[in-house]
Amino acid sequence: MKRGRIVVTVEKGMFESERSVSFNGVGQTYHLVVDEHDVRDGKLEVGILDEALDTLLVALPKDTFTSGTTVRVSRAAVEVF
Repeated sequence: MKRGRIVVTVEKGMFESERSVSFNGVGQTYHLVVDEHDVRDGKLEVGILDEALDTLLVALPKDTFTSGTTVRVSRAAVEVF
């Protein structure tokens, strides 16, 4: 599976090892709580499940509050590596 990184807004989580992150997807802002090791330099590591013309379906490390672990984001929002 290809991997990528999404720029996220990062805040402290309830516990020291957690981070609350948010980012813009296609038509929606997503919020989730992840382990501190999932975020590096303001970017969240994701898996790339499917590619469309302008969007990517990505697998997140944890569930979002509203949409589970897979979300569609703009291709431009993902740094693929």
